[in-house]
Amino acid sequence: MIILHCVFKSNGYVPENHLCLHCQPLEALLSSLGLDETQSTKGSKDILRAYQLIELADSRRDGSLPRRMVAGFLSRFVSLGLPLPIVDKVRAINAKVEELEKDEASAGEYLAEISRFGASIFSTLGSTPRQVTGLSLLGSRLAGAIVVEDMRRDRAIDRETGDYNPMKGREVSDYGKEHIEDFRDLVDPVLGDSSASSLSGDHSGVRGSVVRALWEWGLCEDVPLEVMIARCCGCI
Repeated sequence: MIILHCVFKSNGYVPENHLCLHCQPLEALLSSLGLDETQSTKGSKDILRAYQLIELADSRRDGSLPRRMVAGFLSRFVSLGLPLPIVDKVRAINAKVEELEKDEASAGEYLAEISRFGASIFSTLGSTPRQVTGLSLLGSRLAGAIVVEDMRRDRAIDRETGDYNPMKGREVSDYGKEHIEDFRDLVDPVLGDSSASSLSGDHSGVRGSVVRALWEWGLCEDVPLEVMIARCCGCI
């Protein structure tokens, strides 16, 4: 799996040279759904660690023997302190991915299953029904975008090695494009138009005003509008 914050880089929400010591875009998205600063910071760290565990499991499945040994060793440390509900869901994801790859599932089935698990992981961060709904949608779309990025990144290598990749014979524009678009539709109102923010350095973005829609829908009514816009990518 591609590391989570790379999705924000590859889609232009932060510059390629941005130092992702922690995931500021993800924190901003969690804040927009009503999580306070402490919850958003911890939640983003837990999500990053969960995806790191998934990435390490991928290395244990497909990597060389030394790489598998290192991945197994690192997994023990990454999982320390991670909430048990998230650990259980990561284990379920890894088991399902192994099954999907063994059965050579179609791109549609693979994306649907991983998106569903993404929703389930993010939902653990919510404390109200409204938060759970918003977090599930965010997790689903983010997971779908991550899978598409992962398939696109590894497509050439997978063609040569014969490793599983349901998109290795297709162009991303032919399949999976809608997952990137769904991701951007959800993220743009909070982080701003990526094409503008990545070039200008203004991470509030030209679509910052669209965040009012989320606020008016009641998904983030407990968060002051100015904070939602200003927090985008560490502006404050």
